[in-house]
Amino acid sequence: GHQPKPPKTVPIAKEDRPQTAKQTFKGSGIQVTAEGERHPGAALGREKLRRKYAEDKVAKWVRDVEQPPEIGRDDPQAAFTAFTKAPCHRRTPVQRTAPGISELPGPLENAPRHSLPPAIVGRQAPDSERKVPTPPVRLGGPGTPNPVEGSDLELQASAKTTENLRQSITDQEPTPDGHQAEGVAEATRDCPKDKEVRMMRKIPETASDSSVGSLKRSITPAQEKGAGARPTAPPIGPPGWAPNKEESRDAPRPRHGRQTPNTPAARVCGKKNSADHTLICKNGGHPILRHNKARDTNAAPPREVRHDAKTEPEPIPIDSPQPIPGNAEERARLDISARGPRGPPQKTMSDVRILHPNADSHKDRDIKSAHTQHENIKKREHEQRAIQVEKRSPTPPAHSTSGGTAPQAQAPHKRIADPAAQKTNEEYRDAISTMRTKLSFALPKSALMSVRGPRGKPSRERESPTPDTSLNPIPDGLRGDVSFS
Repeated sequence: GHQPKPPKTVPIAKEDRPQTAKQTFKGSGIQVTAEGERHPGAALGREKLRRKYAEDKVAKWVRDVEQPPEIGRDDPQAAFTAFTKAPCHRRTPVQRTAPGISELPGPLENAPRHSLPPAIVGRQAPDSERKVPTPPVRLGGPGTPNPVEGSDLELQASAKTTENLRQSITDQEPTPDGHQAEGVAEATRDCPKDKEVRMMRKIPETASDSSVGSLKRSITPAQEKGAGARPTAPPIGPPGWAPNKEESRDAPRPRHGRQTPNTPAARVCGKKNSADHTLICKNGGHPILRHNKARDTNAAPPREVRHDAKTEPEPIPIDSPQPIPGNAEERARLDISARGPRGPPQKTMSDVRILHPNADSHKDRDIKSAHTQHENIKKREHEQRAIQVEKRSPTPPAHSTSGGTAPQAQAPHKRIADPAAQKTNEEYRDAISTMRTKLSFALPKSALMSVRGPRGKPSRERESPTPDTSLNPIPDGLRGDVSFS
């Protein structure tokens, strides 16, 4: 077991008994102090030492968060990923072990607040938004927790998690029994959930009455499975896969209902060019581009691990005189045909559908029921034909413009991720995370094509007339008389 070593053992004596403690440990090599000493989590001892230790840590954290904004001027995706992966979590050990320091991280809150948002999203974070709790990315939040408010929450969670161990030490028990170890594991699982529940309940209390509805509508779609993979994913991969600076800053705007800058004020249909109407308007080819992007992204993993994965396969003709419910047209093709998503010998046919969570038809319902509605629409159109004629198992993968995936589309992804992980010699969690990340990149990126795409009729003044001068250096009459030998 672990044997204490004198150079690494620091007894902390009470203020009125330092000499007695020094006399007790005289000759042992142990250094006795009455001020206190730091340890891997925080510092123990007098309040002055603990505050000095916390202030030095805060100053170092402030210097750490000044670098991501420098990166964010050219690559916002890389800057936000670096912030959420490293500097954002360095303060957690100190917050969990040092009481009474909730007011010290004030400079840490002000430093990234005034420099990080302009570099990543292109605007300052107003006071009204920063007062609202910021959930993690997987719960639909920005992933930038407030260090002032988070200090007390982390300390309470740490105290609850270690309550059984603290009681064992107080009672001088040699080793914790199985019941206490189970209690520690249960508290470790429950504490993050309790913090998230308190945070989500506090949002309607701190937000203004006019913004509660918009906050709920913007947070709920981002809580879908896979929607939170894009903001914190490192911008690595083949060219064109990761978003550029403009796409990184424009991606959150449609979700929050904000107008994208440098876009026309009106559409060709005569309606206002708002973020919500842009993603549901059927004018132009942008809905087809969004659909094809989701189709190709869903078809890529089966094509990598199966040899018979196809997009828009030729349907089997219907020769039966009996009518088949749904779409019975001769060339009604489904989007994807692959073997394996529901089992090795079984072939599955899928038809992709994309919805916009902030559409008028979905404002009064949750995102889960909206996905269920669109899945049922696809089932009514293609399920009976796939079962009776194709003898295949149909799956209606529904996605949202925010990057989320419907529940029925998650099961095929999980089945494909297992052989994909075996083929690439990686863990299953890495394979399924890669699939969800690619979808979360592709769907908002195709939605931005609709927002940034051309709107209205082109202006005649900007058109440059084609010159009438021929670009052929040899006149037609002399073409037969010219020899190049």
